[in-house]
Amino acid sequence: MEYAKQKQKLWYDHRTVKRQLQLGELVLVIAPSRPNELSVQWVGPGEIVQQLSETNYVHEEEEDIPSLELENERSGWSKIISDVQLNSKLSQIQRGQLKELLYEYSNLFRIFLDVPI
Repeated sequence: MEYAKQKQKLWYDHRTVKRQLQLGELVLVIAPSRPNELSVQWVGPGEIVQQLSETNYVHEEEEDIPSLELENERSGWSKIISDVQLNSKLSQIQRGQLKELLYEYSNLFRIFLDVPI
């Protein structure tokens, strides 16, 4: 039994990467709840506030505050929508409705445009 334990430890340690994190460093954290056991979801960034052991740390998540970069991305999306050539056969009301739909579902169009919102 002891031999098997040592063999497993050697195999595991062979592929590990030792990381030394510092207090105040920003890190991503694996989310504890996942839709299925094979998926990985990262949350963060979180700031390391305490080291419990060689491999365990206490982190504090930052509040979700909209940043200036996000505002720039939104204004970029506004420019894309304003540049869209709307069909001249549409009435003014229909054009307004189309623009509202573009804004409402902009997260779907981002996938096809490969442009950040």
